[in-house]
Amino acid sequence: MKYASFAIMLLLFATDAASPQRSGDTAGTTADARIPELWFSANSPWNIPITSTIKTSYSDAAIAAYAARGHAINMNWGSAGVYVIYDYGTERSHADLAFRDGNGQHWAIPHVPISSTLIKAVTYRLEQGNTDGMTCVVDVPSKRFLSFWQPRKTANGITIRTGGFASFTGLGWSLVGRNLPSLGRAAGSNYCGGLIRESEMQRGTINHALALAWPKDLIRAPTSPFGALQYPASNTDGVNMTSPAAVPMGARIQLNPALDDAALMRLGLTRPADLIIGHALQRYGGYIVDSNTATMGGSVYFESRFNSGGRIYGATNPWPLAILSQLRFVPPPPPQGMDLTSPALLATTGNPRQDQK
Repeated sequence: MKYASFAIMLLLFATDAASPQRSGDTAGTTADARIPELWFSANSPWNIPITSTIKTSYSDAAIAAYAARGHAINMNWGSAGVYVIYDYGTERSHADLAFRDGNGQHWAIPHVPISSTLIKAVTYRLEQGNTDGMTCVVDVPSKRFLSFWQPRKTANGITIRTGGFASFTGLGWSLVGRNLPSLGRAAGSNYCGGLIRESEMQRGTINHALALAWPKDLIRAPTSPFGALQYPASNTDGVNMTSPAAVPMGARIQLNPALDDAALMRLGLTRPADLIIGHALQRYGGYIVDSNTATMGGSVYFESRFNSGGRIYGATNPWPLAILSQLRFVPPPPPQGMDLTSPALLATTGNPRQDQK
């Protein structure tokens, strides 16, 4: 995700030093009764199965252009880490994280819990050379998914370059046409959306669409004559202006649902984790929500496990090239009768409030 966000400040509120320590934070598994199994609302685009049997007009050309480069699909388990906030303990303070978007508007994410676990994760990312620092925080007390891009440690907490939040029952996407900053990813979606989580792999099922990246030069530029966005995306950082084989940001990709496990294994998906991921891509598909360099290819995003994802998830990485012939782009889900301009929907999606000061 690359966005033009500018000056940023941290408004620190009173700490909770007098509060009793309860369960504290964890950067571990998300299998906890206080965290909903279904992330975001049932009618969120993340949670709607694919029902269409048709391909988009650009599907064949897009897959062919990608395959011509010899790119595989990578398993990116160094992506947005899920840092679970259970309560407000003794090591916690609260802050409004304020930033300015590319249009010069000031925004703030209110009452963000600043924990030692979060600061540890931010510090770790910088030590590992991860300058994007894509971060998802599950804020259980406030029932919010917080989403930060380029967090940095400061003497009093953290700053962010941009970000947002979504309620547990929100859509998890910034609203199309509302001139709002991205909630994290280039497409406008929350970083928590579409992650493959450790608890899901332990359970053996993934009941939502996946978050994927695609090569930047195979994603349409904002002024592309072919149309830059596909619902539910509201932003893009694509750069392709000329090729009909480039995909719009928000494009939805699907693995051939007619393939049974035996067929998937013949294609090279021989590990149990491969089949779990494959089943999710067959039923829910995945959204192109971010970009990679032209040489990197596409990626599927996982809950980050501090560089131990390969051991924890155990999927084949990268997936065999034979899989590419079984992928297609499909139409987006309908907006489910939602009024995308309603103030009520704006509130539930949890876009950062505009700072009027």
